[in-house]
Amino acid sequence: MVILHAAETIKGGVATYLNNVVLWQADSDEVEKVLLVVPKSHMHELSPVLLDHGKVLVTPFSGSSRLGKVLALYNVLRRVKKGKSLTIAHLHSTFAGLVGRLPGVFSGNTKIAYQPHGVSYDPNRSGRVPRVILLLIEKLFVGNLRCIVAISDYEKRVISGADMRLPVHVIKNTVVDKAVSVANSDPGKGYYLFVGRLDHQKGFDLLYRFWKNTERRLLVVGEQVLGDSNAYPETPSISFKGWVANTDIDSYYAGARALIVPSRWEGFGLVVLEAYRNGTPVICSDRGALPELVTDGENGFVFDMDCFDETLENALSNLESMDERQLSHQCRYCFENLYSRDKMNTSLMSLYRSLQTEGVHEY
Repeated sequence: MVILHAAETIKGGVATYLNNVVLWQADSDEVEKVLLVVPKSHMHELSPVLLDHGKVLVTPFSGSSRLGKVLALYNVLRRVKKGKSLTIAHLHSTFAGLVGRLPGVFSGNTKIAYQPHGVSYDPNRSGRVPRVILLLIEKLFVGNLRCIVAISDYEKRVISGADMRLPVHVIKNTVVDKAVSVANSDPGKGYYLFVGRLDHQKGFDLLYRFWKNTERRLLVVGEQVLGDSNAYPETPSISFKGWVANTDIDSYYAGARALIVPSRWEGFGLVVLEAYRNGTPVICSDRGALPELVTDGENGFVFDMDCFDETLENALSNLESMDERQLSHQCRYCFENLYSRDKMNTSLMSLYRSLQTEGVHEY
């Protein structure tokens, strides 16, 4: 089996996904080679172990603008397929998903799977392009796809509700298990934590407004997309750490009382699993796939975005009344039993086998 993964951008969750999946597939006896097509400017997001693997062939592409990257990706995919018998083409996110479906990019023998990693026409999303236009574009290029891979039950409902007329397979994300001891964490234990971009989707504006009026301590790991450092000044209760190296992020999770995820929409939420692997509970909004990942009183609490201040305060109070050690144990148990790397990759390989034989069935 020769597998190709292609993405127009891999920053964030897609890079985490590829680092997990590509290495696992390259180590499989079923796989002859894994081809990876990614932006040259994002190569640093890939694991050094992945880059050095003998069965992984990485083909980077350039481009200074989004249109330039899309055209470069199109040309690279057409070039990569020549002289190679591709079994599976796994396309990640919207633009790679569209480019890889264009006529002449792949031969009819290559089975194409598309994974949005967050559906562009999600009704909770906001953007400059109307949802109906995004949905129309997706439907126009369904043609040679064999299936769509959803990262959550929520995402499957959105896709199925759009009547894409394709099998939709839910294969939930995971993260590599590399938890650290709380003893190695930030010396000021007991803080709360936010991790991610400080943009509209992530709901940080609402969290900042709420938190600056509390006495609880909040550490913020991440930065604004536009880099306007003056928009969110530090307060006595809020400290900004900027982006933190992947090798250091677990120490912040491990020392936190809980991770706060106030997203307005979320196709999955990898930061939730990063918290769980460190035994850290999560307080999240009731939007997107987040309620699938958090069970009240078991591994955290879910609050109502429409009653933000009141329900977030209730969630914080409820969490602070619980036994920290027991809650931490339950979070770790959830990670180990529901979100293992082997479980995700075994499901994905089963799907590939089904595509090979054209026996695609709903899981």
